[in-house]
Amino acid sequence: MIKRPCISITMGEPAGVGPEVIVKALENKFLFNKMHPLIIGNRAVFEHEILKNSSKLILKSVKCPTPGTSRYPEIQIIESDTLKGITKKGKWSSKSGQASLAAVEYATKLALAKKVDAVVTAPICKEAWHEIGVLHTGHTELLAKICKTKDYSMMFVGGSFRLILATIHIPIKKVSRRITKQHVIRTGITGETALRKYFNFKKPHIAVAGLNPHAGESGLLGNEEQKEIIPAIRELSKRKNLKVSGPLPADTLFYDAMHGKYDLILCMYHDQGLIPFKMLALHSGVNVTAGLPIIRTSPDHGTGFDIAKQRKANPGAMIAAIRTAIEMVDNSRR
Repeated sequence: MIKRPCISITMGEPAGVGPEVIVKALENKFLFNKMHPLIIGNRAVFEHEILKNSSKLILKSVKCPTPGTSRYPEIQIIESDTLKGITKKGKWSSKSGQASLAAVEYATKLALAKKVDAVVTAPICKEAWHEIGVLHTGHTELLAKICKTKDYSMMFVGGSFRLILATIHIPIKKVSRRITKQHVIRTGITGETALRKYFNFKKPHIAVAGLNPHAGESGLLGNEEQKEIIPAIRELSKRKNLKVSGPLPADTLFYDAMHGKYDLILCMYHDQGLIPFKMLALHSGVNVTAGLPIIRTSPDHGTGFDIAKQRKANPGAMIAAIRTAIEMVDNSRR
């Protein structure tokens, strides 16, 4: 019998919807009982959320995870910060940024020390992180630094397909110079490894999107496909039990993927992949950081400052992120 995984869940930006969707997600008793959940964050923030959401959850403060010692509705929490009082909803501050950062750092170190099986991160406010001197453009880059990982990428799971990004949080004008043969190969291998290890694909089929309209039209609309992407696809195709197609025009690629033709889409830049993905899986989309030595997932939405005061945040993506983390742990154990 496989033991239930210990899943740490970071608070996220306390002025946003993160704490709210965590509480709502953990009210799902069926989901709760598939794992040992551990909240990393400020106790006062979650006590406030439990009260405002009329939740049955009961917090139990611990200094280290002790899986198996609590049952629904009791949930363990490790306080990772010194945030005083309740952060005003809808308005970030340097203190709220420091609190969300502390939770991520603490949870990541627990995972690296194998004290927890996975990390699920609630959305953070990048402006708040920049305010306190964190120059990383998001969770992904910070986690890679803490884990000392060079080859990593954002991978998205949900709806009808999965995708991985060759470039992440960079301006459009810098994308082309980052699309090199070796980088596309590394991204493809990172995605393939994640599919095999965490999602139980034996012979994955990866579709590679072109960078330019109509995948470059044989060089008429750009030469990145001929110079970098096609040579990368040829190299990836030599790998055993891996099928690679492309470069394919992005305007039709997602339709085919939605109908199950491919196991993974390799996209060249952020919005090329994320616009169609969020249209199809806004409330069920999960961000997975592929390439890390730990399992990390996150709901694929932001802080929701505009609705943080209204108590109407949809916990669907948080539930999906937790479910995906559990699935990844179970598959990696097998």
